[in-house]
Amino acid sequence: MRVRIAAVLLGMLMLVSPALGQPAPSEDQQRQACLSDVMRLCVAHVPNRARIQSCLGQHHQELSPQCRTVYDASLRAQRAAPRSQE
Repeated sequence: MRVRIAAVLLGMLMLVSPALGQPAPSEDQQRQACLSDVMRLCVAHVPNRARIQSCLGQHHQELSPQCRTVYDASLRAQRAAPRSQE
């Protein structure tokens, strides 16, 4: 079961897409930095990316240093990304 969950995470962990001028960490970087944190703290939310991202934010102080760095960089890139007009 854990292998299946990990396999789903490998394809679904991407937190945000890159922003112009401030590229977000790549999906591979995010996966390497945060997979163990997701499995430890947020496995109940797999494979829902938005819920995983929210869960990681709620557990920000518990994240590994590597995951926290990637998570914060992803949030900065997401905030810097131009929003599409609706």
